Amino acid sequence: MSSLEPFINILVLLTVLSIAAERATTFFKLRNKSLREVTASDATEKEREHRITVRSLIMGIAVAILVKANLFEIWTRIDAPWDTLGWLQQSESKWVRRRQPLASARRSTH
Repeated sequence: MSSLEPFINILVLLTVLSIAAERATTFFKLRNKSLREVTASDATEKEREHRITVRSLIMGIAVAILVKANLFEIWTRIDAPWDTLGWLQQSESKWVRRRQPLASARRSTH
């Protein structure tokens, strides 16, 4: 593994999560006429931009919760950060609730 590969892994993962949040924000922005159309006044345009920013923040948090993206766990597994995502993990032949990060689970079994 090259020395840049772990950082590329994290960059790719965070980019995918960011794009998902941006697409969700755009979806909801386009459904709301007051957010979709640019206003003529600077004051109302700033208010519109603020509402879009707040929605973007909410969508980012929602995406992170939906996929259980924990930045601290991601940094502990920079070799395979996607292994830290998800609320469930496969154990034997069934899906079970994930109780601990995979990195610490693997260390405890060895």
